[in-house]
Amino acid sequence: MMRKAAYAALIIFFLVASFGVYAVVTGLNKAGNAITDPIDGLVAQLSLEATPEILPNPVTIVLEINSLARLETASMSLEKIVTIEKNQEQLFGVFGESILFVAYGDVYAGVDLAKMQPADMQVVDPTTVMVHLPDAEIFIATLDNERSYVHDRDRGLFASADPELETLVRQDAERQILEASLEAGILDA
Repeated sequence: MMRKAAYAALIIFFLVASFGVYAVVTGLNKAGNAITDPIDGLVAQLSLEATPEILPNPVTIVLEINSLARLETASMSLEKIVTIEKNQEQLFGVFGESILFVAYGDVYAGVDLAKMQPADMQVVDPTTVMVHLPDAEIFIATLDNERSYVHDRDRGLFASADPELETLVRQDAERQILEASLEAGILDA
């Protein structure tokens, strides 16, 4: 009988001790969360990418004004898909980054009349003048930033965003648009 009472007391002791340990652990967990929640919120705010704010500058410096003697004879609008990758070949791309960019651009070509010399014009008769024009050239090849956009940006698990990568893909897109217009024969138009 004494043994049964000792077992019952031991079981009650373990139940009370277990409940006490549970209460202490739960209380410490809640106290720890109360301490770390503000810190977690601050870290989350710092780790989110902020929306850039454009600060207007009232100062504009005119560097140069040039008179032009250009005759634009052809224009071309193009669309080009450009992909750029960085460190994708190392460890299955976990340290890499890639951008898929949809580029829209315009190319303008024509003749620069300022390159003409007096010898390029010959009077054949009183009502006819023969003019030898300079070769056609590309005047402007530019991206349409209103329509061009990053379609997909993929960063590996351990990769940090490279702020220069989008600049590089935009520059390469402009170069590819120029090359595509030349291949399409813009100077022959």
